Formats: sequence, structure tokens, C-alpha cells
Amino acid sequence: MDEQCYCIVHNKSSASCTHCRSQCKVLESDDSYRCWFRDQLASSAGPAENDKGTQIKLDNDQSPDESPLLVKKPETDDLMKLFIDSAAHYMIIGIGLSVNVTDLTPLPHLTILNLIQVFQRWSDSNNDVTWAKILKVCQDFPNQLGKAEADINKFLLSPEARDKYLK
Repeated sequence: MDEQCYCIVHNKSSASCTHCRSQCKVLESDDSYRCWFRDQLASSAGPAENDKGTQIKLDNDQSPDESPLLVKKPETDDLMKLFIDSAAHYMIIGIGLSVNVTDLTPLPHLTILNLIQVFQRWSDSNNDVTWAKILKVCQDFPNQLGKAEADINKFLLSPEARDKYLK
């Protein structure tokens, strides 16, 4: 494995490598994933690089330090593409991101502008502006933002996201 290669466990029977797109062997218990992947990294990268090097994303409820993509700052253009269908929920998104939404005008024709404003305020806040945080907001409001969460997960697995955020 190299620095841009990490395994993503989709479920208990499916995992893939983001670099070579090959299927990885999935172990029986959730706790074993971390040990198995770290053992693989240690044997190929050496201890110094393993301590700070390749990270692993196992599933969405893990901490941001589990994947290099999850700790990256999302760009507004990507957020808008992923949340355009959820623009009507800009207040929920803003509250989840801990930004002020009380001054945004709740008119249907302003929802996209309000969503842009929410993302801009979040970015300006420098308050945990990461893919992990926006995924957490989606997970906290699955009925309203479940589609956005699925779109984000799909995007983060894409070569486009790897090329844009890991280089």
C-alpha cells in the first residue's frame, strides 16, 4: 500500500481499496478491521510512515482521523453539488454546523442562496470544517439529509475526490 491507498469497508462483507480499486479481504469483527489494516500498513510502510501516514475509513461513525479525506476541508462547489436537492433544509444544515441561521429569509426562492450562505459561514468559522463534520450532520438528520449523506459517501469514494483532496 502507498500513502494514497486506503481501504474502505462498505459493510461486513464488502471492502475496497481506493487506490487500486481492488476488493480487500473483510474480517469477521469490526475491531479486527483496524488491526488488520494497520498490520498491512506496518508491514509495507514501516513504523514511522504508519504513525502519520496512510489512514483508513471503516464506516461513517468513526472519528475523522480514520480517513485522509474526512479531515479535508470541503469546497463550496462540491458541497452545493451534493446538497442541492436538500437546499430546503438549509436551516437544519446550518444548525448542525453551528452557524447562525436566524437572519436568513425563509422564502422558497431564496433556499439556494441561503444554503450558500450557510456553507460560507461554516467555512469562515473555521469550526471543524471537514467532510467528517458534514457527514455527521447528515447522520444526525437522516430523514432530511439521507440522500445527501449517500451522495457524499459516493463522492468521497470517487477518483475525482481523491484527485482533488489528496494531492
